[in-house]
Amino acid sequence: MKLESQWGISYPMLVSLSHAKEQYKAGMPFKADFDEFVRGLLFYSEMLFDYHGETYEVFLKGNEKTDIIVFCCAEFQQEYNSEKEFREHANIYGKLLKDIWDDVHDPRYM
Repeated sequence: MKLESQWGISYPMLVSLSHAKEQYKAGMPFKADFDEFVRGLLFYSEMLFDYHGETYEVFLKGNEKTDIIVFCCAEFQQEYNSEKEFREHANIYGKLLKDIWDDVHDPRYM
């Protein structure tokens, strides 16, 4: 519970315990929502997910005070200077990541 209250994740899972309980009660598989994925990124520093058969990577580059968030796959690389900028602008061919999150599969840490 300490990691959930501090980071919003339940190690070693990305899904917080409270969210996992909701998904379990609804008969849904455990899947991190977009906020949990971003919190996982800030905790683990490297994340992956699949979308339409392609694997995408997100990782922190730099040091704690000047981290840049890199979002990439075989076809592109995007860099963001803040968590807020990543949340608002990360996209896959013009579709905002936050808007297509329901279609993302297997969000995970590396």
